[in-house]
Amino acid sequence: MAGGHNRLEGDLPVNTNGGGLSYRLPGIYSVFLLTGAVRQLRGERGERQMNSANTVIVHGDVGVLSAQAIEILGSGATL
Repeated sequence: MAGGHNRLEGDLPVNTNGGGLSYRLPGIYSVFLLTGAVRQLRGERGERQMNSANTVIVHGDVGVLSAQAIEILGSGATL
């Protein structure tokens, strides 16, 4: 997105873990996305922490795009 909206400090941060381009095993990487999302909600991401994270969306796939999963996580009563 133009204007930096999808950066860590932007309005809609994307890939706050840095992204997984060319990662070896996409199924295992999906677990890292999920744990990273939970850590964002807990405020435990250190320098990769978003300004205010109360809802996160995680998408993962396994195999050659044969299985997909989307999780929506929230902290408190925000959902």
